[in-house]
Amino acid sequence: QLEGEKVSLQSLEPSIMLSEGFRLYSQEQSIENWGERTASQNIATFDLLVEIIGDIPVTQVSKVVAREFKQTLLSYPANRNKGLRAGKTLHELKEEGCPTLSLETVRNIIGRISSFFNWLSRNGYRDDNPFAGSAPKRAHAARSERHSFTQDELRMIFGTPLFTSKQYTHEWQYWLPLLGLFTGARLEEL
Repeated sequence: QLEGEKVSLQSLEPSIMLSEGFRLYSQEQSIENWGERTASQNIATFDLLVEIIGDIPVTQVSKVVAREFKQTLLSYPANRNKGLRAGKTLHELKEEGCPTLSLETVRNIIGRISSFFNWLSRNGYRDDNPFAGSAPKRAHAARSERHSFTQDELRMIFGTPLFTSKQYTHEWQYWLPLLGLFTGARLEEL
């Protein structure tokens, strides 16, 4: 090594495979942060990553690989493993004109992968995060796409027999709209 030359963390030890890195990451995150749903989403995201780029050493995932992964996701079939689509290849689904993942889903997938690569970087398995800043941008802020109900619309909704006479089949039909009204929370949050 020449004086003043920076030594890469990656060059000091052999690289681990993506699957081993994800095993370590998910083990730590399951203890510290993840609930059951978050763990399930991250496992599905990792499986998708490996399906598209393969189980390669973490140091071989470059910005080019990240860019190609994003491009693949932008044309990736939605609900690929559900119903009649489950047994078909990606090529067959594309030929059939299957709808693709939404832009928001692509953003969420890349966000989860970026978190994984941030963890790899913080723990010395990589020098950088090739997915940083690669998620597609939103055309508009989600908040600006939502419209508030008018007073007349609220009277119409909460003036139905469901609310005035408590004529509901499931309790959530009554409580979720009320909670949304008073908290402003989104359905996913409730």
